[in-house]
Amino acid sequence: LTVFIFSFPYLLRSEKAHTSMSKKGVNDNVKVMVRVRPFNNKEINEAKGLGRELPICTVQCPNETTIVCINAEDESDTHSFGFDWVLWSMTQIQAGVPFVDQPEVYEKVGLPMLEASFEGYNGCIFAYGQTSSGKTHSMMGYADAGRGITPRLCEGIFERIEAHVLCVD
Repeated sequence: LTVFIFSFPYLLRSEKAHTSMSKKGVNDNVKVMVRVRPFNNKEINEAKGLGRELPICTVQCPNETTIVCINAEDESDTHSFGFDWVLWSMTQIQAGVPFVDQPEVYEKVGLPMLEASFEGYNGCIFAYGQTSSGKTHSMMGYADAGRGITPRLCEGIFERIEAHVLCVD
């Protein structure tokens, strides 16, 4: 699991931004999302070496805000955790929510940050997780449609700057 923590701005640059921010609740400044990545080749090969087609999946996603962690030795031992969003990107196992790809991750995470930045807010996206949990995949991604949040944010920044310059000229 990769956990993303989004901090929406505290520093206000305009009266308009101040007015819209004051209408929001105190807890609206920080959003927490978790993304469930697919099994990688190493994990699949290790499972096959143990006679299984796929590794044991120890998480379930019953809805878009909850992850249920399951003890592999005792499936009745479960713990539920709530988030602002749960993004299921595992291709090998179905969940109770739709599959989310890189463009959809950007729409959920990066685009609101981009829009807030152009309204005068500061913000931060913090990716947290253990080694091989999918942080780099989510933030940087791969070429073309597999681009992650960071390249898409950079493209969005320059597109908006260019659009603003064209409007002013």
